[in-house]
Amino acid sequence: MEFLGRAFNSNFSDLPNSLLVSVLTSEYLKRNYHGSLYGKAQNLTLELREQYDEALADVDALVMPTIPITPPEYGDVRSLDTLLESNDRDAVIANTAMFDLTHHPALTVPCGTADDAPVGLMFVGDRFDESTLFNLGYAYEQGRTD
Repeated sequence: MEFLGRAFNSNFSDLPNSLLVSVLTSEYLKRNYHGSLYGKAQNLTLELREQYDEALADVDALVMPTIPITPPEYGDVRSLDTLLESNDRDAVIANTAMFDLTHHPALTVPCGTADDAPVGLMFVGDRFDESTLFNLGYAYEQGRTD
């Protein structure tokens, strides 16, 4: 961790803007709220995890688009930073970020195209049950007829 701290101090301006915003926001909250907001966020995360556990109680997986926005045009080369700084920033991670917090596994498989750009279908399963997602993804890909 000491190395990472030195890297941030010496090359801070070289970091992508999206990471800079996260680091600066984190530091601001730490200095001004002394961990109280972190504790609240952890409690909300546990509540969110329980809600996904309930949603998954009677099904093998939740199924949703990986990213709920229209993909960029084919050949549009945009960096993740550019995309995250655009108006689509929140939409890019809307269906994926919460599972980083709740630790529910998710698997994305290609499911076709929209405006000639690839679209992903995401399966979300019970915590520690990645094998079900692998089986679902495999079954989906075997059943595709494109």
